[in-house]
Amino acid sequence: AGFVLRGKEAESPTNELQCLSQVPVAQASLVPTKEMPKEIRRLYPGAKDSSQLLEALVLDVTGTTRHTAYLEHGQLKPFVLDRREAGIDVCAGCWSMIGNARLRFLVTHLRQLDQCNVPGDILEAGVWKGGSGMVMQAVEMATKGDRAIHLCDSFEG
Repeated sequence: AGFVLRGKEAESPTNELQCLSQVPVAQASLVPTKEMPKEIRRLYPGAKDSSQLLEALVLDVTGTTRHTAYLEHGQLKPFVLDRREAGIDVCAGCWSMIGNARLRFLVTHLRQLDQCNVPGDILEAGVWKGGSGMVMQAVEMATKGDRAIHLCDSFEG
């Protein structure tokens, strides 16, 4: 039995899995910053390459760049970098609550998927405000990937 990916039958995912285990993330190529959409470039004019641009986006959607306070028992508490890195606080006014480390994990592994030509779209179930979806879409733009990013939520908590 084959695998169905995007309506196409594939013989086996073996080649892609071997590639994923062998390709260092540093080799996963990114487009030059000038090829990223101008809307994203305008937000992070200091980014010298797409990798810096993606890191700036990660830090922005988690509120790290602005040292945004977090909520604890209904009260605002001051920004603490370690908490934000780990995603153990709920940032007031941010786009993601999963933390910098998990967002970097997404960036790293999406880059690997694109480098190894692993086909298929991405679906995120439970998106809160869509911050990780923003980051995933930016990675697809930076790698010239063609995956669709689907964000789903019940909006009921």
